Amino acid sequence: MKNIVIAAGYATRLGELTKNFPKPLLQIGESTILGRMLDDIDRIPEIDEHIIITNGRFASIFQFWAEKQHYTKPITVVDDCTLTNETRLGAVCDLLFAMDKLHLEDDLLVVAADNLLFFSFQEFVDFAYAKGTSCIMCHEQPSVEKLQRTGVIVVDRDMKVLNMEEKPKVPKSTWAVPPFYIYLKKDLDLVRHSVENGCGKDAPGNLAHYMVEHTTMHAWPMSAGRFDIGSLDTYYEAVEKYGSERLQFTVSTHGAELQSLRKNGREYLWHGDPAYWGRRSPILFPMVGKVYGGIFRVDGKEYPMGQHGFARDKEFRKVGERYVLADGPLENYPYQFELAVTYRTEGNRFIAHWTVTNRDSREMHFQIGAHPALLLPDYNPADAVHGYLQCLDAEGKVVEQPMLSHGLDGGCLTELDAPVPMPMEDGLLPITGETFSIDTFMIEQGKVKSVTLLDKDKKPYLTVGSSQTQAYGIWAPYKPGCPFVCLEPWCGITDTVGFSGDISERYLNHSLQPGETFVFEYFIEIY
Repeated sequence: MKNIVIAAGYATRLGELTKNFPKPLLQIGESTILGRMLDDIDRIPEIDEHIIITNGRFASIFQFWAEKQHYTKPITVVDDCTLTNETRLGAVCDLLFAMDKLHLEDDLLVVAADNLLFFSFQEFVDFAYAKGTSCIMCHEQPSVEKLQRTGVIVVDRDMKVLNMEEKPKVPKSTWAVPPFYIYLKKDLDLVRHSVENGCGKDAPGNLAHYMVEHTTMHAWPMSAGRFDIGSLDTYYEAVEKYGSERLQFTVSTHGAELQSLRKNGREYLWHGDPAYWGRRSPILFPMVGKVYGGIFRVDGKEYPMGQHGFARDKEFRKVGERYVLADGPLENYPYQFELAVTYRTEGNRFIAHWTVTNRDSREMHFQIGAHPALLLPDYNPADAVHGYLQCLDAEGKVVEQPMLSHGLDGGCLTELDAPVPMPMEDGLLPITGETFSIDTFMIEQGKVKSVTLLDKDKKPYLTVGSSQTQAYGIWAPYKPGCPFVCLEPWCGITDTVGFSGDISERYLNHSLQPGETFVFEYFIEIY
């Protein structure tokens, strides 16, 4: 899939600020409008190239900027050879120009580069491939006045687009369409011949409207908001709101999973490339680790359960700032429950706040834990040591020699003759290519509440912890070139080998009476 950035406009509404400089490269804090967008898109495994289509006035500026970037996917700048707003090709013709010039025969993610986004495009890509159709985005817009200035769609229950109108006088729904689209390879002939068959040229929404009338399209409802920078006032508002050094994060409704954690343009969270590990920061519920044999028991009845439970694969409902999963009883979990998730920042701390409520009429049993994957600072696969880990107790004091109480066999705990010391060096665990050859370090008995990741110079980089930690897991895939480590505070732990008792007898089990609520919080602190 190619990522095509439509950036050939002249941004006349921003006056002198963009008279000789492209709007997408305006600064927002330590990054640019476009840089913030590509920080996310570059992490999508399906994307293999960024293509910026711009005009003759700004092409050299984009090229200079692109040469200084360090994205994992190459950046190609395409000049449409126009020099004035009056001679511009228009967004649709710019897309066709790039497709023709580069002989594109790929799936296309097409984006306008004048928005700050608070979700991940990975969700959009996943949605399109799941539907198997070209797709547009949509979001609820209650303002009739704003609906009259944008594209508006009508959809069925499956989010198939039934109708689309550009700037309707009488909107038929409240589903507004922002300028983000996916056109699959199978539909590219329609795209290529759109203008000659009457499609409008200027706005990217013209093409979406045309495609809706000529092929099957679905619409993905944005999982979080965006900030459209269309004027001087909105640009300065964006700088004031989002240009500070504060932490920023995005969350998906799928699994209520953290997708990105950034500060000053630096990304701290792993991007979920399945070549190493296809997740980013899953919520472990209602089990942490494995149940022995893939089966657990409640009152003599057996239920199947996969590793780390099912919450990470469920779709949550967004209610205000909360992500809510109200479910059960299920075939693999016989309780009615509610899992509510909120995230916030306080200074340099990102805080996850999760509540589990028993909505059943009987006692409920569960475990819960965090599993964030953090990028190793300035990772270089050629380095012998990629960083260090330091374990801390409840008072924040260094645990010089953490001990492992159990071994692992097939992901379940095995008994040891005696506790085994972790391979520390002066109170630090070096992260090398062999560190995780043993699989997971599981530190039990609540002796370690948090773990600090230090860089190669042994300077603290970030800490992940919880005052409620009963067991702490440290893991990374044992694969060459793995650039992240998972730091995992848990209220629960995997089964012991051979365990066949009731769920209430599981090691580090938690229980709630009907109507009771359990609260779990963990933090990621950035230094």
